[in-house]
Amino acid sequence: MTAAAALNAVVVAMLLTLSLAGCDILPHRASAREQRESAATQVVTFHALYSRQCAGCHGRDGRLGAARPLNDPVYLALVPVPRLRQVIAEGVPGTAQPAFAIDAGGALTDEQIDSLTEGLRAAWSRPDALRGGSVPPYAAALGDPERGRAVYAAACASCIGVAVK
Repeated sequence: MTAAAALNAVVVAMLLTLSLAGCDILPHRASAREQRESAATQVVTFHALYSRQCAGCHGRDGRLGAARPLNDPVYLALVPVPRLRQVIAEGVPGTAQPAFAIDAGGALTDEQIDSLTEGLRAAWSRPDALRGGSVPPYAAALGDPERGRAVYAAACASCIGVAVK
């Protein structure tokens, strides 16, 4: 074997080794995508989940975001835990609140959704938030749309604009 042929063989062997080392499809090796997805579903701490999934809309500390503040003890006292979990898991149709549960098209496991629900309450609720006040029902029957239109026209339309039906 000539020196040139030996050098070519070494170069080919090195290139083959390098290409296989970075290959995602070797047997018994998870793809980079599977590794990322697996790592993402293993994150269960409230602060890590909140930072990754919620802070972009609700603000880093649960306030001063584009969406409703979650660092609101009164809100957390009014919203029942099952409803808070449902909003996180299934989203709110007709709004910008997306569904986060895997079975609803999101990326979070049930354990992660439970962690967010419990973490919101642990981080920002206060047992005395409604001291001395009565709590109205969270979900009530819808009111009269015609009366609502009249109230909006009288109290809101001059600043916000005419409501679209």
